[in-house]
Amino acid sequence: MHLASQEKLAVVNMKYFNLEFGETILVAPQKDGSIRFLQVDLPNASTNSIDGHVSDLAQRGDVISFFSADSNI
Repeated sequence: MHLASQEKLAVVNMKYFNLEFGETILVAPQKDGSIRFLQVDLPNASTNSIDGHVSDLAQRGDVISFFSADSNI
């Protein structure tokens, strides 16, 4: 959503995310049936360069620990 106040929001699974803090939202389903989210900021990329940004994202420590948590499925 793009609001009149110029804020950009995303709604994911009935949760609001202010895209000022990052336009990439990672989702990890949990063993207890809940869902965890991690919002990260990636540089704007064209379709030709997005693969490199995703590869870089996969090497980040915060992303690795987010997806390797014991509570994840």
